[in-house]
Amino acid sequence: AAVEFSSEDLAEINNVASLLKQFLREQPEPLFTNALYNDFIAAGDLKDPTQQRQAMLAVLKKLPFNNR
Repeated sequence: AAVEFSSEDLAEINNVASLLKQFLREQPEPLFTNALYNDFIAAGDLKDPTQQRQAMLAVLKKLPFNNR
């Protein structure tokens, strides 16, 4: 079943997305912390999808509790 959105729905979705992006930009540290940046990049660079998923989950578990 296809989901249809009216122009009013899209405007509302865009407003919510804009507020979320603004909120995240105003945080003192990124959601995915600077300290784990290289770990995220290394996990994303893995070619094997299974290894990539496992590595990404391992990095996510290293995030501070409030960032999960």
